[in-house]
Amino acid sequence: MDLGCGDAALAQKFLKKVPQETTENQKFEFKLFKNIISIDLVASQPYVTKGDIANTGLESSAADFFIFFLSLMGVNYKDFLKEGARILKIGGVMVILEITSRMPDTTSFSRVVENYGMNMVQKKDLGGYFVFFVFKKKKEVNLERINSQVDWAQLLKPCEYKKR
Repeated sequence: MDLGCGDAALAQKFLKKVPQETTENQKFEFKLFKNIISIDLVASQPYVTKGDIANTGLESSAADFFIFFLSLMGVNYKDFLKEGARILKIGGVMVILEITSRMPDTTSFSRVVENYGMNMVQKKDLGGYFVFFVFKKKKEVNLERINSQVDWAQLLKPCEYKKR
């Protein structure tokens, strides 16, 4: 699942045929990934489902995996995280890739995400421009309680757009 997918580049890549395991005497067999859901405010491609990632309409615990790939840009990104935690199954994986300059304190950010019932399993600085997180959901929590405990304005800086 790709939340805030833009033009659904991930779906376009993975909906193509990919090789399955085969024996040496067989030609490659291929399978299609059919369960990739890409959601964005604008359905710019056939792969994109138009919707708000703060309220996907999906059932609770419906997703095994999802990614926020530069999609925590909205001022209500706390609602995106909340919805992600709601739809993720226990044992499911949440991946976040964000611009490093927006995140003054990666430790505080990861702690907040962990409050959503997650356990951080990986954090990596990708060349000073991006930071990559992998979280695994370990338990259900009261999602309403989290919003009142966090200074959301300090957690992620607003996006700045520059003319080139």
